[in-house]
Amino acid sequence: MSSTTENEFTLSQWEAQILKSIKSKALTEKRIAKEVTLDIVIVSHIITDLMLRGYVERVRKRRMYFSSREYFSATLDGLSALEAS
Repeated sequence: MSSTTENEFTLSQWEAQILKSIKSKALTEKRIAKEVTLDIVIVSHIITDLMLRGYVERVRKRRMYFSSREYFSATLDGLSALEAS
């Protein structure tokens, strides 16, 4: 492997935990924060960074006519990065 692909899949401990928690099921930020036992503000920043790298995607699901929730799930690139780390 070249150094660029090794750096591409480098994940911190918290990033890896978040990817593991959303590996099998899409979760809300609040639920992810509970599972990894971090403050929701910190989790939000980490998820945003993972989204910019293409490891996490966001899906908005409507619950009622006016309310909706955002669910986050791991992408194929995210799963590859998790397995490589």
